[in-house]
Amino acid sequence: VQDAASGSFVLGTQDMVFEIDQRHDFRYDYNDLYLWHGPSPSDHEQLTFGERARDPHVSPDGRTVVFSRNDDAQSRLAFLDMHTRKVVEVAPAADRLSQVFSPRWAPDSQHVAYSGWREGGYRDIYVYDRATHKTQRITADRFLDTEPTWTPDGAYILFASDRDEVFNIYAYEVATGTLRQVTNVIGGAFEPVVSNDGERLVYIGFSAQ
Repeated sequence: VQDAASGSFVLGTQDMVFEIDQRHDFRYDYNDLYLWHGPSPSDHEQLTFGERARDPHVSPDGRTVVFSRNDDAQSRLAFLDMHTRKVVEVAPAADRLSQVFSPRWAPDSQHVAYSGWREGGYRDIYVYDRATHKTQRITADRFLDTEPTWTPDGAYILFASDRDEVFNIYAYEVATGTLRQVTNVIGGAFEPVVSNDGERLVYIGFSAQ
């Protein structure tokens, strides 16, 4: 689909939720979410209308899509119910946190990890709890921490960071708060995803070629 980006599969199906940049209300270029049923590229259904939505991720139980929604001068987490096709929750803005990126569900379909930018130029990893509506700051430093993801058992949050002057993948152990370096590359490692069996890691890398 033209101008589509950032997709997420619905577990147990071949359906995929993704974003499209398109004209809204004949005046604005907004991103909205669509559901692709396949197999034809035209087999897709619009889920949001004028929400300025990006970075969708479907919960493991298939019930809810979390995404980043642009509001006035900030972005926040928002949640779309897959049954009603309605936005059912917008997370409260955390203290001095003005932009959120790449939200990813934990295996429990309750916690969401994301990368956030806050006043002072901090780009850190946060976890939002839907049950308590509270946000926990996982990292707090001058490094750029981006693109979090969870291991299938929920024990670790993996993310990309430039804390050794080259972007590598790091693993944060949820139970202990221990941080470990996972990759050691020259060109950079971004956008980690762990296989469903927990055995392999795929990431985006690059080189001089």
